[in-house]
Amino acid sequence: MRSSESGALIEAVQLHSDSMAVCEQMLIHGQVQFLLCHRHPDVPPLLAPDQFISKKVGEDVLVPLASASTHFGTSPAALPYLAYTHESGLGRIVAHRLRGKEDYLHLKPLFSSHLAAVLMSMALESKGVAWLPKSLTEQEVQDGRLVRALDESWDIPLEIHLTRPKAVL
Repeated sequence: MRSSESGALIEAVQLHSDSMAVCEQMLIHGQVQFLLCHRHPDVPPLLAPDQFISKKVGEDVLVPLASASTHFGTSPAALPYLAYTHESGLGRIVAHRLRGKEDYLHLKPLFSSHLAAVLMSMALESKGVAWLPKSLTEQEVQDGRLVRALDESWDIPLEIHLTRPKAVL
């Protein structure tokens, strides 16, 4: 895209945004040429490594955040949890990190979506805690509208990967 700004010609670009499960299927069936997504080293991708090549192009981190005006009370009975769906790539990553720790954190699933932006909106409305990408929430954190709900040990480092089929090399 940047090269087009300097005068180089590029073909039309079409962006498709959906859940990770749908986007993986689109890549497998040749409906898209690339998949740009979050990954975590401990959560293997569902795409066969002998058929797809992936390159790390960036980093991010999921941070457990809530509205600054949220009051969860002093009882650890239940922490309202804004979750990613299982079809979401971030959902797979968070589920892997929290596996077996849900009771320890007293998480009570309240709402789910495959979109981080939707979960951020719910967190801003004081509906609960969500693990949100730092890159998405920097302004809200800087403004004090979102605050850390758990300490840094609950942060989840992410890699951003660009994946494409090997067959189109």
